[in-house]
Amino acid sequence: MLKTPKLAFIIWPSLDTENGRAWRYSLKLFLWQRLALTLAGLVAALFFKPDNTPHIFLLPAQVFAPTSGWQYFFTSPWQRWDTEEYLAIASGGYGLHPALSNFPPLYPVLVGLVGRVLLNHFLLAALLVSNLAFVGALYFLYRLTAHTWDDKAARYSCLALVCFPTAHFFLLGYSESLFLLLVTATFYYIAKNQWWCGCFLAVLAVLTRLQGIVLVLPLAYFYWQQHRSKSAEKTRFWTIPFDLKILGLLFGPLALVLFELYIHFTVPTADELGGLSRFWNIKITWPGDTLLTALWKMVQPDTLYISLYNFWGLFLLALISLTLWRGRHSLLVSYQLYAWASILLYLTRKGEIITTVSLERYLVLIFPAFMYVGLLLSRKQGFYRRRLLLLSVGFLLQWSMAFGFPFWFWTG
Repeated sequence: MLKTPKLAFIIWPSLDTENGRAWRYSLKLFLWQRLALTLAGLVAALFFKPDNTPHIFLLPAQVFAPTSGWQYFFTSPWQRWDTEEYLAIASGGYGLHPALSNFPPLYPVLVGLVGRVLLNHFLLAALLVSNLAFVGALYFLYRLTAHTWDDKAARYSCLALVCFPTAHFFLLGYSESLFLLLVTATFYYIAKNQWWCGCFLAVLAVLTRLQGIVLVLPLAYFYWQQHRSKSAEKTRFWTIPFDLKILGLLFGPLALVLFELYIHFTVPTADELGGLSRFWNIKITWPGDTLLTALWKMVQPDTLYISLYNFWGLFLLALISLTLWRGRHSLLVSYQLYAWASILLYLTRKGEIITTVSLERYLVLIFPAFMYVGLLLSRKQGFYRRRLLLLSVGFLLQWSMAFGFPFWFWTG
């Protein structure tokens, strides 16, 4: 049974309990990954002097990457791509540029609050929020996997996640780690029958990344499953008991609508869907169109650079999809609903330049796939060398992409 730990016990757990083992292992993995990522940034800053010129979004906010001191070596290499947009929102709000309306508010709000406490060191605040959130995400992934199978599977699931090629984004100024924390925590508290807590966390997930709206599906399944036995006692199938819990399914969509209304009235020039095409070269389409276009661009002889990126995205998509398909008899239905709905939603975004733009980064959020990988690795006997090789290759790919990130290489 998944017990409910008290707050004081979560903060300072006994290491001999499942809760303590989860925290200890999560911190251990985080520290190793953080050390490797810091090394990549140090090498880039010391020997190659990457360009720290900010994008136009940061110019009105005056949030520039430090060019000297310890921050130049430890934080400046990571002020790239979407991190800059989050910093602009955190420091100056959505009114700085209409393109910022595509970024949900929770992560930049947290960064803004922490950044002001740190005397306007917003980049340091973003890294701090992301890193702490990732520790929490590993903890909840461990607890979910241990509850479903055992501690050994839980350890391997967390290790598989940390070694995934695009897992370095969890430690950067991106919202992925906060989103994964809220999603896994949602499933954790729903599994403990704490419905309203789970619904509240799902709302926060939607306000972190709009893809959190897919949590409505597993929440609806949990609600139906809870009342299925009661409805079976009725004389008619459609007389499913109604209670106030069903209203919790509406909280996520309502939060999304409220955010869109806020953007509409505070940033008149913003357009959520139109802005994707106007500022980010992304169109909303059906998933099959994205896949077919990516495959077509892969065989174009004059777009090798784009073909490689599309191949990488499709390869990781196939890897995650095959893992989920193989684990369909082992994973809970609620996990599968979240995973497949997320994949379909991600495929509705088609980049005009790189068709599978950011897909490899989004796939790292499909945590049920890593749960099943953890189960497989924990059950294989005499598989040590191949396990070590598999995880090492994944982590080396991650480190190489993390090393390219300070040089503005597109890694997801």
